[in-house]
Amino acid sequence: MFDIDAGLHNMLLLLGDDGMVAELVSRAKVGPTHAVVTDVVIVELASEQQKFTDFQIRRE
Repeated sequence: MFDIDAGLHNMLLLLGDDGMVAELVSRAKVGPTHAVVTDVVIVELASEQQKFTDFQIRRE
């Protein structure tokens, strides 16, 4: 999560069952109570891009 122009923006990487991913995406388009969701961008990765060798949690 990061702050751009005083707005919060979230980036998620979702891997898993297509139905469960679709459900989470549909909920993200609505957002929680009192949220104002203006855009949801979906980028599908090729299978060779779905391999990871490292994991980090960073606080900026």
